[in-house]
Amino acid sequence: HLNQASVNVNIYTDGSIGVAISAVEMGQGITEKIRTVVARCFDLPQDLIRIDYTNSSKTANMSPTAASVGADLNGMAAWQACTALKKRLCEFASTQLQVPTENLELNAGKFCVTQKNSDDNSNHRSDREASAIEWTDLISRAYLARINLAEHAYYATPDLYFDRTREQGNPFAYHVYGVSAIEATLDSLLGVYTVDTIDVVYDLGESLDPQSDLGQMEGGLVQGVGY
Repeated sequence: HLNQASVNVNIYTDGSIGVAISAVEMGQGITEKIRTVVARCFDLPQDLIRIDYTNSSKTANMSPTAASVGADLNGMAAWQACTALKKRLCEFASTQLQVPTENLELNAGKFCVTQKNSDDNSNHRSDREASAIEWTDLISRAYLARINLAEHAYYATPDLYFDRTREQGNPFAYHVYGVSAIEATLDSLLGVYTVDTIDVVYDLGESLDPQSDLGQMEGGLVQGVGY
């Protein structure tokens, strides 16, 4: 039941985005990972995106931030909220540009017309530039047109179950693996040792924030050596 999270996304009239998530940043990098998810969805620079301080008055009934699922749960909820907002804004942009929504795309901070109006590439590029609305401009227009610029989303990892009586089931969406090899020199008389070399391999898929994940791997390694 802990595999659930909710997210609130607000777009402000200056084009910036505030995100309230159901997880606590404690150095594991979830703030940067959620910013990456939002930036990818809207194709915007991360400096426009702010992750609000975690507060249960903004996102209620949070699960504990533990077991490395914070980015999974909150990232999917954020993606759903941003996708709904993006769809809403594209529908509004289609009325402003007077083109069908299927002929629009949000690319590098602009709502652009994707339909090719000419066989000449240079003409096509100029047509796209002429038929485009900047992100901040569209947000201002949407606010004046009373378009909702906020969205709440909820995500629960699907298809999870576990039978405690049989100790069988599918309690996790996936598994990751790691292996380490440590060489140490031990003085068997004095009980003094030195760690000579450590090799570690982690399986973690495509990282949302490689710098944060590298820090987590190094920190986990030092913690393990300490134990």
